[in-house]
Amino acid sequence: MRKEQKMVSYEINGKEPIIFPYYFIEGKEAGPTICVTAGIHGCEYSSIIALINLYEELDPLKIQGNIKIIPIVNLPAFKNITMFVCPVDHMNLNGLFPGLNEGSYSEKLVYKLFHDFIKGSDYYLDLHGGDLTEKVVSFVYVHQSNNKEVNEKSKRLAENYGTENIVFTNTVGQHYSDQGFTFSYVSENGIPAIQVEKGGIGQVEENDVSHHINGVLNVLKFVGCLQGKAIKKNQRINYYIQYAYIRSNHEGIFFSQCKIGDQVEEGSKLGMIKDYLGKNLGVVTSPYKGKIAMYHTSPAIKAGGVLFGILFDQIF
Repeated sequence: MRKEQKMVSYEINGKEPIIFPYYFIEGKEAGPTICVTAGIHGCEYSSIIALINLYEELDPLKIQGNIKIIPIVNLPAFKNITMFVCPVDHMNLNGLFPGLNEGSYSEKLVYKLFHDFIKGSDYYLDLHGGDLTEKVVSFVYVHQSNNKEVNEKSKRLAENYGTENIVFTNTVGQHYSDQGFTFSYVSENGIPAIQVEKGGIGQVEENDVSHHINGVLNVLKFVGCLQGKAIKKNQRINYYIQYAYIRSNHEGIFFSQCKIGDQVEEGSKLGMIKDYLGKNLGVVTSPYKGKIAMYHTSPAIKAGGVLFGILFDQIF
């Protein structure tokens, strides 16, 4: 039985070493091993702070099994306040799995993350939230592999997290691919896994942090790693089989006319783009009937930039 923290370090070709914090809890009794990460994107603060606070709360005397926590995977992005990518090599960690042991900084980082920490676990949770210019509703990604047992276990992890929305994704999706993401690669390797979204716009909101903490605690109870009975917070969960981005056709100034959680119809007006002289460049409309799960909160937008993420094709 023990509870410890340390900084993990890997040398990489004589350049900046890979460093990140690692927390470990060995319970009083035998049980499952669960790995939980945050900070794949270094500015998604609600999930990062949640894991730091959660570690302080957990008592090894009440744990069965082992809990591995990495609260800030992408430490360079956290330190440099860099959105989406690792500033060392400008790569997005989500999309790089399985990585390369002799690759770039980010490729080696995700390789080590999987082989030295996630592999061998019974369950895996990857916590996210909107980045500096994103706001998201509470939703969870569940990868659909060829292993039905893993898929079902992943679905049940999601249901016990306390989310209102679950989206089933795959690597060859018509609108959205989870190829190379943490949760999809882990699921394909036989470990039930989910990616959770809650928070955004560089804020550490108490509600968002509490949502992540309570979600992890409930999952720990559900899998038998923590004493107590798991309780599903949401009796009504919305299940979707499609997720898609709406991108801007123009560079300019974005004026949103909707907010996260809004239900929209196909053809609904979502906002407009103007040039730097105030001329209208185009109206942004929804190609789908569904729910706005994420939106771009900054008025600055590039051509091809993501404006919205929409959940659609609801099932059940």
